[in-house]
Amino acid sequence: MKTNIWTERLNKVIALPQRHQRDALRILGRSFSPNISEEWNTQFNQDSLYEAWSQILPMRNLYEVNRNIINKKLEEISDFTIVEIGGGNGALWRNLLNKNSKGNFILIDPVEDSHNSVAQNIPDSVNFTSIKSRIQDLENIPSADIIVCSLVLHHIPGADKAENLKYGIESQGKADIISRLLEGIRKKDGILILNESDVYTDIKMPAKSHFLFHRLIDSYVRRCAKSISFMMEFEEISDDLYKKLEHIIIKWCINQVEIACNASLTERDVYELDMIHWLELFENVGANVISHKISDEWHLFHQYILK
Repeated sequence: MKTNIWTERLNKVIALPQRHQRDALRILGRSFSPNISEEWNTQFNQDSLYEAWSQILPMRNLYEVNRNIINKKLEEISDFTIVEIGGGNGALWRNLLNKNSKGNFILIDPVEDSHNSVAQNIPDSVNFTSIKSRIQDLENIPSADIIVCSLVLHHIPGADKAENLKYGIESQGKADIISRLLEGIRKKDGILILNESDVYTDIKMPAKSHFLFHRLIDSYVRRCAKSISFMMEFEEISDDLYKKLEHIIIKWCINQVEIACNASLTERDVYELDMIHWLELFENVGANVISHKISDEWHLFHQYILK
């Protein structure tokens, strides 16, 4: 199914002066009533919206650049340990490891459905271990040759616990967690692969502010939703996938802008950093940045390789 209807709708919003975009986006979101109630990061089976999400172009690009790094590292070692923080539906590991692969795979994720989905993509020759926990609740990170952490740390507010307390949030910060991840890889001279959106929405950005809204619309609509509408227009996809991608645009892109902007600071759940702030944070924790690059044409995601 090919149509440019969503590209046209999104372009009309984006082309408006900034002060008119919010009302236009609200009207666009309210004009559709998705009949799928699936929330973000709750379901990972073959029929889920997340399965459709894993097929959008920025995600496919993210998997490709990660696989390239993982394969190069695996060539150096014969008996590996891989730790993944936040497994999603396991799309990264599809056909990456094979029956000749020998090692250990440890998944850290609070959602049981994610463990089931990832395990299906890990061959029997690799020992699979489930740790059903949020990363911020773990005191110790297993030592590993490779740690992969994709689109997880933007759910963690602030740089560190001290900064969070200034804003009334009792939580570890991104630097606290990255420091522990670095400890895990340095025991085995490993690498940390980190993927995040390239936009700033962290705790210093006040709730309901004009600045927060326009950063959210830049990331969720101008880049993410537009990348999806491009796929819907120019790729041969099934009617079922088209409908799911449409639901994602409405529910996870358009409506999420309003939800994230209006949420209180403690309930926002979106505390992203742009590239400049990530590099500053890495320097502060003593990370060695091996490489970093944008991983897709929409400049939505950025990949960092740390040691």
